[in-house]
Amino acid sequence: MAIDDENLLDDEDGESKQEEKKGSSFPFVKILTYIGIGLGVVLISAITSLVILSLRPSDKPKVYQDYIKSAVSKPRDTYALKEFKLYLDKKEDESMATIVQVKLSLVYESGNQKILDEIIKRKEQIVDRVQYIISKKSYQEISTSVAREELLKKDLLYSLNSMMEAEILDIYFEQFIIQRIPG
Repeated sequence: MAIDDENLLDDEDGESKQEEKKGSSFPFVKILTYIGIGLGVVLISAITSLVILSLRPSDKPKVYQDYIKSAVSKPRDTYALKEFKLYLDKKEDESMATIVQVKLSLVYESGNQKILDEIIKRKEQIVDRVQYIISKKSYQEISTSVAREELLKKDLLYSLNSMMEAEILDIYFEQFIIQRIPG
């Protein structure tokens, strides 16, 4: 019986040694699995970021590129309109009211007395049109400089030039302050 008891002890010790080996290797495998998953996530994120960045047309918006081109063009004269404050029309999905304080100048070809005379003659009509167009915009449509350049300026230029005989070349925002208030 002593031999059988020793065999039983060996088996029990053998099993406990195997359990120790399995137990000690299991956390190591688990750690390696987590590291592999983490590296995979980082690799997928990096590839996705590179693809998204490569699909973007340019870091600088087209408006900015157009502005750089126009900045080196012929000299231009400006006519400053008075500063004004407006409440933007509140959209249904907006919880805050928006007040905009604007001071802008109309840009025209240097030395063009015809356009200057027309601007002076229609000053009140121009201010009314500018205030109407700005007040109909949402906060999202004017909250960034790119939005102001691409949406607001183009709308203003199109509208003003459609009522004028001569052409306004650009609009300079000398001041554009946006204030959000509850209500």
